[in-house]
Amino acid sequence: MRKTTLIAIILFFLSYGASFAQGGSSSAEPAFAINSQTLIVGDDGNVIDFSRFISLQPGKDYGNITPKFSDSGELISITIELLRPLTQPLATTTPKPKPATKPVNTPRPTTAPSKPVKKFRFTTASELKGLYAPYYEETGLDGKVYSSNTMAGKVVVVKFWFTACAPCIREIPELNRLVSKFSGKDDVVFIAPATDDREKVLKFLQRRPFKYKVLADAFDIHGGFKVAGYPTHLVINKSGYVQEVITGENIFTGKILEDAITKARLMEYDDQSIDIVQGQVYYNDGVTVVKDENGKILSKQEYLTMMGAGGYNLFRKIKVSGREEYVLIKQ
Repeated sequence: MRKTTLIAIILFFLSYGASFAQGGSSSAEPAFAINSQTLIVGDDGNVIDFSRFISLQPGKDYGNITPKFSDSGELISITIELLRPLTQPLATTTPKPKPATKPVNTPRPTTAPSKPVKKFRFTTASELKGLYAPYYEETGLDGKVYSSNTMAGKVVVVKFWFTACAPCIREIPELNRLVSKFSGKDDVVFIAPATDDREKVLKFLQRRPFKYKVLADAFDIHGGFKVAGYPTHLVINKSGYVQEVITGENIFTGKILEDAITKARLMEYDDQSIDIVQGQVYYNDGVTVVKDENGKILSKQEYLTMMGAGGYNLFRKIKVSGREEYVLIKQ
């Protein structure tokens, strides 16, 4: 319990709840609660205020964390390894300069019917589900610009991470399989904003290939989405709304993301809900509409042939008008 490691942490703020998870060893580590009453000490011996601690950037401002427990197992204090003197400006207070003309919190342009854009009031990224995604813009290692505007009309899968985050590293093989599964689907984009600088990220990727489009030194995006835990995953649907959020290490991350991506690909502006259908539907031509994943309306015979062949999931979409529509998606 006392060994030094980057371990899973859950932060419970006094005024609101927020999860913060990071890990460093290959084995599962216990989580523990931290609040404003917890004694937080730097390795220089100075006490660090709770509000200042939560503003620090893992991997930039601090590294290893050493918890101290009582004999009864209660957390007494934590000691953090400082990677830079706290007398210097913190990483969160020195965002890199951006062009003066860059828009801020600009909604995605769309040709879809107008609808009220939800206000995005949130304290951490974990509260973003169902809200309109904040504006983002960053250039990837491939030289392309990834932003709310350039990604308009696409499903955007986002992973917030940094190279010293052990859980972020452990899930890379599973995430690479997920990217391969949606290979060739031009309406799905995978991006991974990292807090590390370009050189550090490139060295990391030489050792551990990652199929996401990686964005280096992406503090602005982390701050805009108010990321409070690592790794954090988001799925943004084609309408610009956050379909799913996962914070911290989760053995079901791949499955949750796959399901969210599939639903997000089907999501249209007038959809009220999307549900998977168990079994078949009664296809009465002229009443029930069944489409393939490319939007083609299937005849009754095409539908029965595809369902009979197996390997498809059937989803039901309920429109604002109340009309039902079904979509066949290849597993």
